[in-house]
Amino acid sequence: MWDDTGRFCITYNGEIYNYRELRSELEGRGCNFRSNTDTEVILNLFRDKGHACLTYLKGIWAFAIWDASDRKLFLSRDPLGVKPLYYISRGKQFLFSSEIKSFLNWSDFSKHIDNAAMLETLTYLWTPGPRTMFSQVRKMMPGQNLTVYPGRPNITVSTTEVSQQGSLDHMNEDVIADLLREQLYQSIQSQLVSDVPVGAFLSGGLDSSSIVAMAERNGPRISRCYTINYAGGRTWEGMVNDLSYARLVASHLGVECVEIPLDESIYERVNEMIWHLDEPQADIAPLNVLLIAEAARKNGDYVLLSGAGGDDIFSGYRRHTALQNEYLWDWLPYPFRNGLRMCSKIFPTAYPFGRRLQKLFEYADLPADERLPRYFAWFPDKLVRSVLTEDILRELECHDSFDVMRTALSSHNFSGDQLNKMLFLDMKYFLADHNLNYTDKMGMARGVEIRVPLIDIDLVSLALRIPASLKLKKMTGKYIFKRSMEPYLPKDIIYRPKTGFVAPIREWVSGPLLYRIKEVLSAESLKKRGWFSPRGVQNLFNNLRANKNDIHYLVWSLYTIEEWARIFIDGEGINQRQH
Repeated sequence: MWDDTGRFCITYNGEIYNYRELRSELEGRGCNFRSNTDTEVILNLFRDKGHACLTYLKGIWAFAIWDASDRKLFLSRDPLGVKPLYYISRGKQFLFSSEIKSFLNWSDFSKHIDNAAMLETLTYLWTPGPRTMFSQVRKMMPGQNLTVYPGRPNITVSTTEVSQQGSLDHMNEDVIADLLREQLYQSIQSQLVSDVPVGAFLSGGLDSSSIVAMAERNGPRISRCYTINYAGGRTWEGMVNDLSYARLVASHLGVECVEIPLDESIYERVNEMIWHLDEPQADIAPLNVLLIAEAARKNGDYVLLSGAGGDDIFSGYRRHTALQNEYLWDWLPYPFRNGLRMCSKIFPTAYPFGRRLQKLFEYADLPADERLPRYFAWFPDKLVRSVLTEDILRELECHDSFDVMRTALSSHNFSGDQLNKMLFLDMKYFLADHNLNYTDKMGMARGVEIRVPLIDIDLVSLALRIPASLKLKKMTGKYIFKRSMEPYLPKDIIYRPKTGFVAPIREWVSGPLLYRIKEVLSAESLKKRGWFSPRGVQNLFNNLRANKNDIHYLVWSLYTIEEWARIFIDGEGINQRQH
């Protein structure tokens, strides 16, 4: 879209929730509008304020604005990284896109792999920004802005930070809970603005249930909710089945809940998921989002509210609890902490208790700040490197997969609380590069916009001011969030066991998908690709058969990376997927 002067042109993906207020202000200063879109509001606000326009925007976005007069390009990604934005900068050439796959049609595109990104993907099961699997392609970080002068190689970088003005340490716990509840209500109300019906995810967990409760607080606003019905009501991966809780919340709030059946046939759509994701992720949760987006689209619900981000902002992951409990042993002298690490290796990781115990003490001998990034790793560096070829190992001999997070921590000022440091890493990397990446792309794959009220900029700003001791209190994760929702949700929902979208990856890898995985990861295929060591991969298969160690997700990660390579590098099935 061009502005009416013909100077500025924008291409944009996202939603600005306060665009009507911004439009009124601009009209009051004599600005004329030719449409009713938020796109034109951004365009005219940029013309009026320049780069400072970003401080006025409340929403999710990835956009590029071309200044035809000064011949420069300005790109921006929203502060939490809800919307993806990739780019290639090579000499005097610059390309950008919401999807990596669009670069594949560029005649000069190089399919050379970033081996460091591959190592990090195997370590985390997702790729921390700004790297991607293609060495040429980088992703803009959350809140990052670029100014590009075509024909010149230099790029100016700036960052839009989330505002954090003063701690709430002095404030009463009940008052903070009230503030949080009201800010959540306001955030959700602003995101209910739509020209089409608005639906919602409903797992029956705290995050999605709170969003629906606040949306319905003053009368019906949600068209219908969507949840996954696992075949036979079974549990997978030792996780609690969500369905009964989703039904309880729907009944309590009086909303329609559409149950979407899911069984093991879902693995037949893994390659479709890989195509839409652009980046390999060793997680099956994106397919649940895709199924819900498909059902919503059929019902005419083109906008969905999601609970993504609650765990990352308010502290809801097991690693947060493990971090809080470090005080029980981190005072020990180094020899004793090293002893804990060695003793933990005795327990087999084929069972949840052994896995968690070994992960808890895997890096007990390291300093506290060195342990933080390693909480995000699924596997020890030695194990990951054991599946790489000698050529790649030589190239990556000096590469440390934890450097990206270590550098981010060192460049940020913290109050000293370790939980706040971990939540910073959650928000900057895990949330943007994993959760939001698949949530947005799976919705967009079906033309459904997924909004994420729990990471509304004003709510996040408030959450950053809340003391860490109220986010995780006495082993209760998201404590203050739970307190805030007690007037609106049953305690059985608020204080239920934590779960999430899960699928039986371990069962699949050892059972119905094993033949296919072995075929894809055959010695012949591995030698041809030149990334993974046939001997190292065979050792993994041997371990699977012995069932002593939990390496299922590493096998699954290798499988998804090879399938990704067949699609994005070899071009298998691209024509069919484009249609």
